[in-house]
Amino acid sequence: MSGTDETERQARLALSCVVEAGDPEVTGWVAREGAQQVWAELRAGSTESRWNRRAGLFDPDPVLDLADRARVRFVIPGDAEWPDGLSDLALASPVRNHGGMPYGLWLRGAGNLAEISRRSVAVVGSRAATPYGIEVAAHLAAELQDDRWRVISGGAYGIDAAAHRGALAMDAPTVAVLACGPDRPYPTGNQTMFEQIM
Repeated sequence: MSGTDETERQARLALSCVVEAGDPEVTGWVAREGAQQVWAELRAGSTESRWNRRAGLFDPDPVLDLADRARVRFVIPGDAEWPDGLSDLALASPVRNHGGMPYGLWLRGAGNLAEISRRSVAVVGSRAATPYGIEVAAHLAAELQDDRWRVISGGAYGIDAAAHRGALAMDAPTVAVLACGPDRPYPTGNQTMFEQIM
């Protein structure tokens, strides 16, 4: 971890647990006033928000205990592992009324996310992929490793899993971006693959 202020980390961690990811109200608020200020106001209920009640009830200790047991780390902007490319999300238009930069990222595994993602390609596609599509995705991911490109995908069945497996077949790092808790990777049928990725 870098010298990022720990109160900033604590505020961003709390926001990541309490506020729905990509909530436009809060992501914009954090961009304007900073995570510490936003978390303090939500927690105190001094600004009216639909997240006040959850913020008032949040206890970080069980989350930190679980993260420690699962060997999960939380990185935020300013950390050495934070991928620079995520800054572009602050400039992107919302999709289905969600967007902005994440408050932080929960990470598992030995690799350095910033280094792995510096030269990376997203390979994603259908869960209900054809055998041909799966073969092409795995072959593409394996070929990308020869040119030292790293594959990022979503860990889902079909094309995503084929891309990860293609990279793993070349003993290359690959990143699975999952929309679930870091202690419970989903889909569970890909658990063995997730362990190989880590």
